[in-house]
Amino acid sequence: AAAVDRSGVALLGLAPGASWTQLAAMLRSLLAEGEVDPSETLGGVPAGDLFALANAVASLIGAPVTIEDRSSRVLAFSGRQDEADSSRVETILGRQVPARYSQMLEARGVFQQLYRSDEPVYIDGLPADDGTFCLPRVAVAVRAGDEVLGSIWAAVRSPLPADRSQAFCDAAKLVALHMMR
Repeated sequence: AAAVDRSGVALLGLAPGASWTQLAAMLRSLLAEGEVDPSETLGGVPAGDLFALANAVASLIGAPVTIEDRSSRVLAFSGRQDEADSSRVETILGRQVPARYSQMLEARGVFQQLYRSDEPVYIDGLPADDGTFCLPRVAVAVRAGDEVLGSIWAAVRSPLPADRSQAFCDAAKLVALHMMR
């Protein structure tokens, strides 16, 4: 740190496993004056900002989504949330997954499984306050190298078919670039 201060040379630290492509994307975004290119698309759907990207992901997989940080704070959400359930509405209005649901997910080991996997994780519906169950969820971790930045959560009725599951994984890579920016 002292040598850096004396020399004025920039020093970058990367998480183990971060690729040169991720570093280049991060530097490009830091040096760029504008925001994310509004012409970017995901499956042909414009993905200019995090909310637009959430809508693009929802269109690709056919389910409403939220994009969350590691603390389960909602960074962005798609339209079509009326297809979800009351817990999703509460999450969006509070911009945070309610503590009781986070605690249930933690107790079930969902976060451990999610952050260890490169594939989407299917989560059975959690019990709601009214004695019913919330819709199941499918979640995928958003990573930059080995560092988990957050996750994408979709309210679904059944596990995603293979093609949509792959699209969900691919979307997480683009979400990572947006989150790094």
